[in-house]
Parts: sequence; C-alpha cells; structure tokens
Amino acid sequence: MNVSDLDISHVLENIESPLLTTLVERGFVKNCTDLKALDRYALEHPVSAYVGFDLTAPALHVGSMIPLMAMRHIRAAGVALGMSENGGAVDLTNILLGDATTRVGDPTGKDATRPIIDERTIENNRIGIVRCIDRTLGPARHLHNSKWLNKLSFMDFLTGPARQISLNRMMSTDVVGRRIESGQAMTLMELVYQAMQGMDFAHLANNVGIRLQIGGSDQWTNILSGVDLAKRLHGIETFGLTMPLLVDANGRKMGKTSGGAVWLDPKLTKPFDFWQFWRNTPDEKVGEFLALLTHLPMEEVRERTSLSGSAINEAKILLANEVTGLVHGEEAAVDASHAAAAAHRASSLPPADDAGALAHIPTTACPLDPGQHPVTPVLLAVHAGLCETNGEAKRLIAGGGLKIDNIVVDDPRTLIGPDAFATGSIILTAGKKRHVRITAAETA
Repeated sequence: MNVSDLDISHVLENIESPLLTTLVERGFVKNCTDLKALDRYALEHPVSAYVGFDLTAPALHVGSMIPLMAMRHIRAAGVALGMSENGGAVDLTNILLGDATTRVGDPTGKDATRPIIDERTIENNRIGIVRCIDRTLGPARHLHNSKWLNKLSFMDFLTGPARQISLNRMMSTDVVGRRIESGQAMTLMELVYQAMQGMDFAHLANNVGIRLQIGGSDQWTNILSGVDLAKRLHGIETFGLTMPLLVDANGRKMGKTSGGAVWLDPKLTKPFDFWQFWRNTPDEKVGEFLALLTHLPMEEVRERTSLSGSAINEAKILLANEVTGLVHGEEAAVDASHAAAAAHRASSLPPADDAGALAHIPTTACPLDPGQHPVTPVLLAVHAGLCETNGEAKRLIAGGGLKIDNIVVDDPRTLIGPDAFATGSIILTAGKKRHVRITAAETA
C-alpha cells in the first residue's frame, strides 16, 4: 500500500494503535505491506523492528536520520506499553549491521558493480557507524548478518532459500531493468544481494522475534523479498514499511552539498556546518522536517510552519537547534547557534574573546604566510573549500558573492597581506551563510 498517495486524515481515521498513529501523522510511512494488519498487531504487541545499514562509508549521513527517528518512536511505544526504556524496549530497536552484505554491495540505484570492500575497511566503517547510531538513537540491539550468512554453504543456499525465491520477480525489479536497458552488466553476485537481504529478515523473524523491517523507499523491493521469504520458509507473518527519502523542494536527495555528504560524525561534518545545513532548509520543507526529525508536538509543528517571513526563519533555527542537539548534544547546538548569529551580525566577525563562537566556525590556516607572500581571495576561497576551482571563485567575486570580514571583494587580484590578519584571523564569506575563519599561517 502506498500510503503517501492517500489522504492522511482518512488513514488516521482508520488506524487505532498509538505507534502507527504517530508514524503516519509525522510522515514516516510511504509504503506498508499491510497497514491494517500491522495496526492490529501493534495494538496487542510491542513491535520489534529493525533497520539495516551496509558498512560502505565511515559514518552515516543525514538521510539515515529518518529511520533512526522512526526507531525512537518504536522504542517510545514500547515504553508506553510498560516496557523498561533501557531494558525490554531496547530489544524493539534493532540495528542490522550488514558486514556480510557489504562485501556483495547493494545494486539499488547503481549503474555499475560496486567495488569489493576489504574486511579491515568494513570494520573501521562499522566502528564509525555505530558511534553515529549511539549518539542519535541511543540504546539499541546491534546485529551482524555475517553471524548467519557466513555459516550458510552454497548448497544449503541452493536447496533452502533459493528454492523459495522467484527469479521472475527479481528480474522484474527496476534496478535489473535499468541495467539491461543501459547495456551494463548485472552480475550474479549483485542479483543475489536481494536474496541475502531477504534471508536476513527471515532469520531475524524466526530466531529473534522481529516482525517489522523499516527502510528508505528505495529499499521497498529488498524489504518485500524478506517478508515473502519469512512466510515461505517459516510461516511467519512479518511487515515491511518504507519511509520517504530526505529530498529538497525539487525532489533531489538531501544530505549532499557541493563539498560532499553531510555526516552525523562531527569529525567529518563540524556541528556548525551541520547546524547551517538545517538552517538553510527550503521554506516548503520546514514543516516536514520538524515532524520527521524532532520530537516537537505536532500541534507546535503545524503552528510554526503555517507562518511566513521572519516566523519561518525562526522555525528553521528551531529545526537546526533541535536536530543538532539530537545528534551532537545541546551544548554543540547552542555553540553553533551562537556562532551563526555572530557571523550574521554587521561585522560578520564574532568578538575576539568569543571563543565558543570562533571555535564552531570552520577554521583553516592561511596556506602561505601573508607577511612574506600576500595571497589573493581566489586562493583563499578555494583553500577554504568555499569554491572548488579558481574559475568558480572568480565567478563568485564577479557576482559580488565573496566577502572578507563582511566587505565585498570586487577584484580577484586583490592582495591580502599581514594587515588583514591583525586580529589573528579573517572570516571569508560566500553568499550569505557560508563562513570560514582563516588564521594567519604562523598562528595555525
């Protein structure tokens, strides 16, 4: 059932469980294998669910926050039913770390076969991803699919799960169709990935008691394979639920910027940049993100996002504070907010003694000693990561979009010497909201 195509008020009238009411009202449900049956189950039982993450990157990015927030609601529903928050309710929130499936690689959305990732990289990625999950979700049960998939022999696979998996169904999926149409090869290894994910759900349903798998809408086909396999192999009724992807007003996936992904790891994306990412949310998406990514009551969400002008900007700041606080802690959110406010003031520079504000503006050292080698704004813009090329920096300057300490740079050939660094640093600004503090080389 594609819930997103239905009238939400009508859907809410026909469900009774607090859990499904929360998930539907806040916009988490895009597709569900059987919403009414899952609603009945949730009325009578705590719902044990899992979401899987393959270990292909050193951390999770912001797109992963939607399933993690859904897990927080699932855990809260268990607590509401009388389960201990740090006891039984933890077993409702299960994270499947795909150390085995990572070696194969999910072909979804890929035009070519993924490169094989070595085991050491997989383990390093696991450590980084677990840190992100611990900060954002909190207590959860972590499972590794190598524990059961690595024990399965090829013959056991062929005479067991493979007998229950429809090749016709696999070949009719979008990912296979796109590969065939484009003339790109689809390997048997990639084709088996969907079966591996199906075996994960079947194993977890039969051995752990998990009844629900959640994931992004691009995982719908993989989730269906698990629901079907759990029924065929073990006779267990399970449920699949997909959530909307994090997209902007034009339908493009969010979580990426010109500088790369927006990570949940503070070492990869500083809390200040993370805060700014949410502060720059398009007006049309503020209400959606407040509902999905915060625990604010829905009445407050609707009230704040029904406004416009400065009020919607206040809602964006609230969104940035709430999400940054959830991922990096309240102190980091406050520091980032103060740093953004300082950078926005007329001088664009935080006071010299405002260590907290300066610390949370991205900082880099001048690549040359300006006392010995005056530098150009073009060099600084590229070095600071505000532009990728000299040509892009020159175009930014030509459009009046680059400032040094809030003064517009009008000539790309301007030489910046030691006088500019009299206070120890300058702030380079691209557009209205992207700031980088550059320290003199000798003070870096």
